[in-house]
Amino acid sequence: MKQYACVLFDLFNTLLEDDCMAEREKFRLDGIFTVLEKAQYPVKFGALQEAYGDVVRRAAEREGDSHRAVTPFEQVEWLLADLKVENPVVFRRTLEVFSDAVLQVSPKPMRNAKKALEFLRERGIKTGLVSNTIKSSGITLRLLLKENGLLALLDDAVFSDEIGFVKPEPRIFALAAARLGVSPSECAFVGDLEGVDVQGAKDAGMDAVLFRRGEDDLYQLAAGFAGGF
Repeated sequence: MKQYACVLFDLFNTLLEDDCMAEREKFRLDGIFTVLEKAQYPVKFGALQEAYGDVVRRAAEREGDSHRAVTPFEQVEWLLADLKVENPVVFRRTLEVFSDAVLQVSPKPMRNAKKALEFLRERGIKTGLVSNTIKSSGITLRLLLKENGLLALLDDAVFSDEIGFVKPEPRIFALAAARLGVSPSECAFVGDLEGVDVQGAKDAGMDAVLFRRGEDDLYQLAAGFAGGF
């Protein structure tokens, strides 16, 4: 394997191991319902679940069709509009619950994630992150990375809600390379999804590796990107 000037990573189930998605969704829904209840909006929990599911499907469809990012702000706008809730304080509190749930029910660093990033940086190879934000903002995800000791090991992080489009759109990968001062051909990308991560990176002119959780080791992959231990 050739030595690269830059290695970029996906976030969820690549740098972070996320086994708590269902628990986090429950936390998010319960939190939003509590916000509405305290504000004395007569919304049934079943109605909230239905509206929430519609927002999730609508966001996924739009991002899938156009690769345009749907921000947490937009998703909360849709949700509260469906529920006929018009209150700026409720909106702010709902957005906090919606985006910050990942800080309350959090994924943990993948095995050897820190070791891999440290190794690459010691070898003079730039490291970066390219992540679709989905329900959490880039600001929130930076806090999560900071809490897990990973943010300081990344030279840059590109989040879809901040740049307007999502993986597998090649522009998000090309932008990540440009911000690090390298060409796509000098980069390798590591992600756990074949279409979104691997094919998107290849379409941008990068080499890409599919990370198979439970089988692959990030430290071993890092050594390969650096030309060996």
